[in-house]
Amino acid sequence: MVSTHYYKGESEPNMISGFLIAMANFAERIMGEAIQEIKLDQHLIIYKIIRPILVAIVTSPQGASKRKMNLLMKVILTQFFEEYAGYLQEGLIEPTMFSDFKKALDNMMKVYFTMKQIK
Repeated sequence: MVSTHYYKGESEPNMISGFLIAMANFAERIMGEAIQEIKLDQHLIIYKIIRPILVAIVTSPQGASKRKMNLLMKVILTQFFEEYAGYLQEGLIEPTMFSDFKKALDNMMKVYFTMKQIK
């Protein structure tokens, strides 16, 4: 699992991913649709699941536009699949092998957002 956050506070990546996967499974089975975002009182979660990969961006609603967040998500997925496609095709998936991708995430965040915009 690769997880990073850019705010002061705690992050529970396993809890967040478990929640999002459960919501996605529910929506697909019951409604036949995919969830693209969840809006809470003080946070916006935009996510996409391309099995076995889940990408989620959590921000405050005023933190970044949906367009910018969706563009960032597309860039993250593209770069991730370019870097790890061979491993994924072979089914060689060990979560710790993706830990170096955190550096790539940091670089993408610098390009698409100034750090003060990220909540």
